[in-house]
Amino acid sequence: MSELFLNAVTKRFDGTTVLDSVDLTVRSGEFMVLLGPSGCGKSTLLRIIAGLEMPTEGNVVIDGTEVTDVPPRERNLAMVFQSYALYPHLTVAKNIAFPLKTAKVPKQETIATVERVAASLGLTELLDRRPGQLSGGQRQRVALSRAMVRDPGAFLMDEPLSNLDARLRAVTRTELIELHKRVTKTFLYVTHDQVEAMTMADRIALLNKGRVEQVGTPEELYDSPQSVFVASFLGAPPMNLFDADISVEAGQLVATVGEVVVHLGIDAADDGIINARRLTLGIRPERLRLDDRDDHTRPAQPPSGIRLPAVVTLTENLGGDVLLHVTVDSVTLCARMSRVGAARGLGVGSEITLSADTSDLHVFDPENGRRLHWQHPAARPVHPQLSFT
Repeated sequence: MSELFLNAVTKRFDGTTVLDSVDLTVRSGEFMVLLGPSGCGKSTLLRIIAGLEMPTEGNVVIDGTEVTDVPPRERNLAMVFQSYALYPHLTVAKNIAFPLKTAKVPKQETIATVERVAASLGLTELLDRRPGQLSGGQRQRVALSRAMVRDPGAFLMDEPLSNLDARLRAVTRTELIELHKRVTKTFLYVTHDQVEAMTMADRIALLNKGRVEQVGTPEELYDSPQSVFVASFLGAPPMNLFDADISVEAGQLVATVGEVVVHLGIDAADDGIINARRLTLGIRPERLRLDDRDDHTRPAQPPSGIRLPAVVTLTENLGGDVLLHVTVDSVTLCARMSRVGAARGLGVGSEITLSADTSDLHVFDPENGRRLHWQHPAARPVHPQLSFT
């Protein structure tokens, strides 16, 4: 297993900065995912680690040894590409054996290694076939097998599932998770797909415009996003974000959105917020609940939570769940809830009341987008897998 360390890695192409002083540690044996939108620099970062690109500035360290200028073949890393990069004229067995043949490994040892690795990935019956006779999922497993025969310290994977259909992606995701458990090697995996990241990663490094926005477990990024970008990138649908004017009542912060008043349950003297006059608030769609539509006796703002009068503008049926797109005064929000509950039968124009706990609110600086307030201690954990379709 290999530990990977990046120190202030910067990459420029023709004056354009693609990576901007990236610091990152990938622990030995962990499954780290580099996540981010297209063009954020994640594939370039992977290629720099592999030695296929040179950083403009900064250092790459593997297991305590600087390898910034070391050729790729001497880094003990295996790269798995998006395009599989298989030789079409060779059989599966010869494709898998190619790195061993290049390294002049004895024939009998090569045969034994190929058979062992092929068996571990369910390819034994396909060893005599050629890539053109295989499905996309099978070709991806051949590419993984070719990487495995080298017994590398770490596997570097550049969007390896992007060419597969949805069903095969789900199956191959599971296979990769099981493979990581079996081989106990370091995995560094690049993707723009948040479902892959949330379901596969031990930790995620989320990149934006060449910088690392946040590093942490899937739960940490989802439950406590450290910026508006993280909050809006993760989640399907993403976090509701809206600006609000801030005032103080009885030492507590109060947010006003049009005619709607929200008591935040935050001490006005909270560090970083004490002088705020305007904040960006966020709440996950699944944290919004539908109040009893026939109950008009409850106070507009109970002390323990938030109530938002809303009008439904659009509904999306997801099978077991429904997305309610609503307007609250001048703000558009999305709520996700079970379709078999109170949300059944709601349509465009329905007048409803949404409620939430103040502990479910996230508070950000509207100027720089950074998180201002730590999650309330009473906040309940969110299970990210429940928030994806």
